[in-house]
Amino acid sequence: MLHLVDRSLITADRDGSAARYRLLETLRGYGLERLEERGDPDTARGRHARWAVELVTRAARGLRGAGEAGWAVRLDVHIGDLRAAHSWLTGHDTELSLRMCAELHWYALLLLT
Repeated sequence: MLHLVDRSLITADRDGSAARYRLLETLRGYGLERLEERGDPDTARGRHARWAVELVTRAARGLRGAGEAGWAVRLDVHIGDLRAAHSWLTGHDTELSLRMCAELHWYALLLLT
């Protein structure tokens, strides 16, 4: 992965001990075009949505304990991914969409306080 950063194909956002890698928009667009050409974008979006649901499920437990602040920051970092996943789920899997909303209940309450 580091050789892709060195070649400026992806960017690395380092936050303490963790790193978050992001594709450049041109590469992201290229990847989406290839998925569309294969006629299979929903497979990738479905995997992404399941990852997001798993994340918010783990976070829901963490938000009710001593690690509350850490989980809130983690969800803040991934909020764009969570929105994209929920948007896709709304049209493809109502049950998972509702589960995601329910799991984010504690996070939403934190934002209101």
